[in-house]
Amino acid sequence: MGTQTLTVDAPALELDDLQSRSQNDLNIELAPKANEEEKTLASTGPSVVTVEPPKLSTRKAWITILQLCGNAFINSFGAGVLIVCLPVISTDLDLPRNLLLWPTSVTSLASASCQLIAGSVADVLGPKTPNSVGSFLQSVLIIATGFAADAYQLIIFRALLGVASSIFTTSARAILSRNIERGRLRNFAFAAIVLSFPLGAGLGLVLGGIYAEKSSWRIAYWSSGAVGLLLSISGVFTLPSGPGKHVSWSEVRRRLATEIDWVGAIIASTALALLSYVFALLSASTEYIHRPVNAVLLATSLALIPAFAMWMQRREKKGLPALIPNSL
Repeated sequence: MGTQTLTVDAPALELDDLQSRSQNDLNIELAPKANEEEKTLASTGPSVVTVEPPKLSTRKAWITILQLCGNAFINSFGAGVLIVCLPVISTDLDLPRNLLLWPTSVTSLASASCQLIAGSVADVLGPKTPNSVGSFLQSVLIIATGFAADAYQLIIFRALLGVASSIFTTSARAILSRNIERGRLRNFAFAAIVLSFPLGAGLGLVLGGIYAEKSSWRIAYWSSGAVGLLLSISGVFTLPSGPGKHVSWSEVRRRLATEIDWVGAIIASTALALLSYVFALLSASTEYIHRPVNAVLLATSLALIPAFAMWMQRREKKGLPALIPNSL
């Protein structure tokens, strides 16, 4: 019998078929994932990487804390001097009785009214530049308070000091939160800057009486303003800068115009200012509420509160920056 040769090709065919099928299945599985990723990228646009500034070393963190606490201390020191020296100041400047409380109240009123706007600007520009500007203006206006020739100049200088204080305070908190690591040192930094205000006011109460009795209340403002001026100038070199390169003024103006909810900030600041003004009058005498102009101001401030909420809702629906989103 002849020899018969059997050629078995089935296993090879099956192996090739399995390989081709598995490759096709893999392509089918990968294709939808790739398409989904492309759709996701197309819908969300290019990803934005937020570059956070490197955290400060312990030594630089302490320098920053002392710098900010020093400026806060000087600011509140002037408030303490004003409280204890107000009888002498009212005599020297011939302050009318209906304006006796204004030098002390107008600073807080102006500061509270500008906090939201100052914080928004610090978020856009970074905290160092507003802090340097705010601390410098604080010191200049403290010195100017010592040169006030009449009651109206004193009130104007104290009001402008409140604006400068709001710029400094909001940016100081941002510097601490952005540049110091979470933990005990950051907690201490926030506690220290808050403690600087009552400590400065307390020392101002003590030394203000000594200045008023032994020399002049003006010297207290000149000397404390000079110390604050030195601290603000040193802060230009010691305070940490934000990440990124220097941007042009045109870019700064563009960001200020597009990234800040100016209308919402004006509504909120106006409501706070009017409400604080009416409360300041009522703290002097409750009879002021019976005056029509004060009643109108109070009603306007209360009406601006729901108007602010409706404006925030409108900004959120349009996907625009909102000062305090209602979703919070």
